[in-house]
Amino acid sequence: MPGQCVGLGLAVACGLAAFRMNNCKFGLCGLKLGAELGIGTQYGLWVDRVRQGDYQEAYLETMNFRTPLLFWDPLMKAATFGLLGRYEEGKRAVEDLLKLKPDFSTRGRILIGRYIKFEDILERTIDGLRKSGLHVEDH
Repeated sequence: MPGQCVGLGLAVACGLAAFRMNNCKFGLCGLKLGAELGIGTQYGLWVDRVRQGDYQEAYLETMNFRTPLLFWDPLMKAATFGLLGRYEEGKRAVEDLLKLKPDFSTRGRILIGRYIKFEDILERTIDGLRKSGLHVEDH
């Protein structure tokens, strides 16, 4: 059993790494496996939904990502709400984001870019945040 857990964890980690390196097909296999096992891969699945332009499914992925002390939780919600045109909910998520990261307007692009390596998805995320009322500075 312990060997299987290590193997499964490694598969999920490799999937996340492949996804970040722009190999979406291989990466998604590992991320979906992680989701089935209850390993926190919703971030990667959310990124893929945004990549596909399926913002309703991206919203559903945010409902599985419950980490109120990490800024990714309100960031994903604020961006998704903005992309869906649900601006009031987006503004509330922006308020939650700014409570966790008060300097997000100036550092947000760098923080997002550490995990989202796809320029088009990064820009869509920032566009969603802007639509929710948060200006993220260019660098």
